[in-house]
Amino acid sequence: MDWLHDLFGHSSLLRLFLVIAIGYLLGEVRLPGNFRFGIAAVLFVGLALGAWDKTFAVPDDISHVGLVLFVYCVGLEVAPGFLRTFRKDGLFALTTTLIALGITAVLTWSAIQFFQKPAALMWGAFCGTLTNTPALASVTETLSRAGTPAEEINQAVVGYGITYPFAVIALLLLMHVILSRRPVEAEPVSGAGVWVPPTLIEIQKVGEWTPERIARETGVILSRIYESDGSHRLLQNEDALPVGAKVVAIGTREAIARTAQILGSISPENPDVDGFEVHRYFLSNPELAGRKIRDLALKQIGAVISRIRRGDVDLPVTPDTVLLLGDRVKVVSYPDTESKVRKLFGNSLHLLGETGYLTFAIGIVLGLLLGMIPIYLPGMEAPIKLGVAGGPLVAALLLGAFGRTGRFVWNLPYAANQTLKQFGLLLFLAAVGLKAGGSLVAALEADGLFLAGFGVVTVLVTHLVFWLLLRIRGTRDAVVVCGQSAGLQTQPAALAFVNNHSRGLKVTTAYATVFPFAIIAKIVIVQILMLL
Repeated sequence: MDWLHDLFGHSSLLRLFLVIAIGYLLGEVRLPGNFRFGIAAVLFVGLALGAWDKTFAVPDDISHVGLVLFVYCVGLEVAPGFLRTFRKDGLFALTTTLIALGITAVLTWSAIQFFQKPAALMWGAFCGTLTNTPALASVTETLSRAGTPAEEINQAVVGYGITYPFAVIALLLLMHVILSRRPVEAEPVSGAGVWVPPTLIEIQKVGEWTPERIARETGVILSRIYESDGSHRLLQNEDALPVGAKVVAIGTREAIARTAQILGSISPENPDVDGFEVHRYFLSNPELAGRKIRDLALKQIGAVISRIRRGDVDLPVTPDTVLLLGDRVKVVSYPDTESKVRKLFGNSLHLLGETGYLTFAIGIVLGLLLGMIPIYLPGMEAPIKLGVAGGPLVAALLLGAFGRTGRFVWNLPYAANQTLKQFGLLLFLAAVGLKAGGSLVAALEADGLFLAGFGVVTVLVTHLVFWLLLRIRGTRDAVVVCGQSAGLQTQPAALAFVNNHSRGLKVTTAYATVFPFAIIAKIVIVQILMLL
């Protein structure tokens, strides 16, 4: 085995990517019950190698880079949905998060008082059980400022190192149970149901309906109209819908059926495209990114957007829908205006690959600066900080919600965002695993059994209470429950595990609904715990 040890010890970069490669391979292995760890296996491979030789740990900057990339990309991706959720359920999300984390704090305090465990050890265990490195950093920084001996500070690191892997494993197994035994709702596509081919609807009812109103009420796009005199043209938002005409409707089966009830009935004829051009374009023109469809002046060039696909999800198309770089838009236009439409949207994959990195770097700089700002709370001598995770996340949520500021487009193309997010997650899991594994053996020799049990029991109690609160609220979807639970844990490995069961914005939106509250609350709560 000496040759293998020498291989891993050759260089930190070689070691890092070997961990990623081996972990990714092992994560695809199917275990009994069709269970697999997925990308989270990278963490466990890192822990194993770190325990083999603590010198295998890689520089902290690597895990910091990975964490920053991950949380910033998540923040950009879910910013609009998160802010909408915050306006709707923000108080509930904050309350349930604080209750669940408060339970963890009470259990930690009880271990100090009734089991006579060293306080610093259990403060670190609190951070490890919640798998939160920024909280651990705030503990060690506070102890250092207070002139605490190095041995006591090391106890906090030991407590973190031993509880961390057991907490992750316990949570993943708990999620596996709920995802395998409870019904998982299908990822909605533009509201509900399945998209069907364009459908002709014959207008038989008199009413003050327009394409814009239909889009708002049903989610259906009316792209073309065939008049009773045989003429045809593209429909615009404010156009009237005269009785006797037929319109081309685009949407889900349920939405089209509702639209037909409003306007008349579905025609048995199939709509033709004679006299029109129908194409899909990649939105690579940065001038359109972050703008609403109503602001694109499509009427002037004779075009109508009928569908928008972002990643693997079809989005509702309304005048207020905001376009992002990398969106695939389906456009109906006249033959003589198709070239203008193509030029407007750009349709250049090469340009997409070169777009957005200036504002991406600026946004991360702003986030890191935000994370360095000391926040003074009543009763605390030392300030707290959002750190390298909280700062970039808050910056991404704010900038992603703005979309653009003047000529600065803050959102990345979807594919670039997903690639950077995944790469950051891999770096983070590999680096944290290698570092935590170095203290694994020493921690087991001291209070290992107690800390392992504390981590498992605390995770189970905390998340079961959290799930109960969500159930009382009315949340039944197992994917949403586990997504929010991953956010409560502020654990990318848990998010990756849930993503293996359901792809789409639903999981990351659920994660981001809780994640910002949780990461900040953990830093504050552990500081309060240190004062008790």
